[in-house]
Amino acid sequence: MSTLSLIPFGLRLDNNQFVDVSNVQRGGECNCICPSCKTPLIARQGEINEWHFAHASKGVFSDTEKECKYSFWLSVTLMAKQIIQSANSIQLPPLIMYTSEAFEIKVSGQKKVIIDEIEIEKKVNSVPVDAMLRIDKYFIAVVFTSPHSHRDNNTSSITSNGKVGVLEISLENAVQWLFGSNHQGKYIEVLKSNILENNNCKRWLYHPRKSVIEHQNNISLNETCPVKSHQQGQAQHYVKEKKYKCIRCDNRWFGTHKCSSCNTHLYSIELEDTF
Repeated sequence: MSTLSLIPFGLRLDNNQFVDVSNVQRGGECNCICPSCKTPLIARQGEINEWHFAHASKGVFSDTEKECKYSFWLSVTLMAKQIIQSANSIQLPPLIMYTSEAFEIKVSGQKKVIIDEIEIEKKVNSVPVDAMLRIDKYFIAVVFTSPHSHRDNNTSSITSNGKVGVLEISLENAVQWLFGSNHQGKYIEVLKSNILENNNCKRWLYHPRKSVIEHQNNISLNETCPVKSHQQGQAQHYVKEKKYKCIRCDNRWFGTHKCSSCNTHLYSIELEDTF
């Protein structure tokens, strides 16, 4: 049996919530339907195979398998939305970008932030996103991607005002997360851990500080490093730029610790990044 034919989460009819197969009664008493085709599900909780939901009428309706080609990915994506809707905090990945001279700029560091407000399936400038998070005075649009549904990475409409960050959370490794070891149907905590704590599945499609840094320093930042080679074909060494502030004149810059306005380093301090 293909792993992708296993449905890890079912939609429970009595409360319209997505549930683990371990949280329902065995067999047809689970009271769940497929989130894709709405066919009734049975909960398979055996001793050998991974616990999972299966279509109760798979042998009756010939179109069920075709209609539910993406039932695994759909159930995972819908559960991901349910998880983030009730989240109190989330780990954010770092963002390192590069100047045209191949200098490394830390736009944002890795950090755990408290979520103040969440809206699911929000539209931002007519562009649908899976969730909108408010963190203090900042906003992050979250998009979930999978082999079933990739999003357009063109974020210009969402980020037209420069104040909304766009975070992609990839679910492409969900098969390994859920079925890589025997969890006996307790999949919610596994998925929750990866969505909220694992930065390996996250990347910034846009970060508001990118525009701020570019404007303040009159530079252009790129995701990839433009490697410059020596005649021997060896790449140059890259210098990670630090951010400083002059407490005398409030000038802010990247580079060395000497303030260009005051022409001294005596009043400069190194800054920690915020979101």
